[in-house]
Amino acid sequence: MEEERKEHRQKMKKMEAEMEQVFEIKVKEKMQKLKDSETDLQRRAEQMKKSLEQQKAELEQRELLSLKRKDCGRVRIRVMRTCEWYSDV
Repeated sequence: MEEERKEHRQKMKKMEAEMEQVFEIKVKEKMQKLKDSETDLQRRAEQMKKSLEQQKAELEQRELLSLKRKDCGRVRIRVMRTCEWYSDV
């Protein structure tokens, strides 16, 4: 009877050790998965940031071009009015 109890305790300790190992492996896997997810999120955030910066630069370029065109149009109107004024004189 005592021998059976001893064997049972050893069996339980062995099972407990195995369960602890499995638990540690699962925790390491989950931690690695979290780390990988964080790295991926950081990479995607950087890509989005670069994309937004590029879009901003393009919009600023378009705005500048638009302003230049407006200024050029105003200059043309002034020149045309000046030419008309001189032709009237």
